[in-house]
Amino acid sequence: MKNDCRRNVQRTKTKWEDIPEYGDLFTMSKFISLCEVRGFINYDGFGNLATETKMSEIEIKPSDIIEKIKIDKQFTHVVWFNIDRQKRRISRNDIF
Repeated sequence: MKNDCRRNVQRTKTKWEDIPEYGDLFTMSKFISLCEVRGFINYDGFGNLATETKMSEIEIKPSDIIEKIKIDKQFTHVVWFNIDRQKRRISRNDIF
């Protein structure tokens, strides 16, 4: 079972891994501002809490930001995984 940011991450030893090339790295402040203006919604994808160089296994959703979930200050970034990239639909422009 994946961790999410609703758990008390200070009590859980965080597992770190390299940031994959297919994820988009945002600063925490940029991610928060995008969520607040609905630039990201839960149906768009999900993120993992991160630093500038490493990604944790702890998931975060845009609704967590809207609900003002407390996030440990060690997480300065979010790696965002856009679902549309994984389930790309063919558009009219692809055909014509």
